[in-house]
Amino acid sequence: MNNPVRFVMPILRRAYGFDLDEDSGDGARLRFSPDNNGLSAFNALATFALAQGAALTAVARGEGRDALVLSIYAITVAITLWWIISMLRATRRDVSLGQQQNELIRAYDRPSIRYGRWTLTWTFVLVAILFVLGWLELLPNQTHRVAYDKGGIVCDTKTAQQRMQMAGADRATLDKWIEWIGRSSRVYSEEQCFWVKQKSPFEKSYKRFALDLHCDKRYVFGERVAFLVSNTPDDGRPTYRQLRFRGQGFSATNVATLDVEDANKGESIVILLFARDPASEKKQPTGAQFNFRLVPHFSPLNKARSKP
Repeated sequence: MNNPVRFVMPILRRAYGFDLDEDSGDGARLRFSPDNNGLSAFNALATFALAQGAALTAVARGEGRDALVLSIYAITVAITLWWIISMLRATRRDVSLGQQQNELIRAYDRPSIRYGRWTLTWTFVLVAILFVLGWLELLPNQTHRVAYDKGGIVCDTKTAQQRMQMAGADRATLDKWIEWIGRSSRVYSEEQCFWVKQKSPFEKSYKRFALDLHCDKRYVFGERVAFLVSNTPDDGRPTYRQLRFRGQGFSATNVATLDVEDANKGESIVILLFARDPASEKKQPTGAQFNFRLVPHFSPLNKARSKP
């Protein structure tokens, strides 16, 4: 324990400028400036450090960019610390006394240096606290995310027509785009448009994870699009954030992998897709027989399906 202390203490002593004090005992003994006040400069740097912390809390939201945000914050803080240390160690030539012309003295008076040291300490403490909180996703504006471990997701399936019939007049107006998709032209005439929604919203905010969308082996689905949907508390209008299906194109299949990024507490997954029975030329009246479900990628169910 003594070795790290012996290594760090001389560095801190020089950073705070104690080796330049009149009574330091290090042989330097530079006088403080008799008249140059640097309180306003140190105060500006202290405010700048506080503004950097405020910017960190505003930008870091736990959405996958926190490492980049913290890196930028570390760079700006390093520049601020270097600036403060440079001011604490600054010197100048004093020519106010004839017999002591060109005497090397400290650039600022004693109260300013003392205030600058408190500014440096404040910046060190603030940076340490904010960096730890940011790394742990505990900043006020951050969303704390955990790994998804809840297993399969139960879905409620309706045809696009059923979905529109259940909506009220105001909702039907807002959801007109769903009706348009349901009535759009299809690759196969027997295809039907389905609205697949997660029954219970997420109870927590999760890190990125993958889900496999399954349907019964007798059926296949083609074109599909997925969203994370949340309702705003003031007017109930939903907010849609699109998710990405893996793979190229929209080949007919009964399994597709969905990447879920930054799912927030209270959001639900909604999938719009076209599905059909390849063995029949008739449309299925409901989505129940398709048995749509979402299963975590690489779950035991998927492993069992992959075995020959």
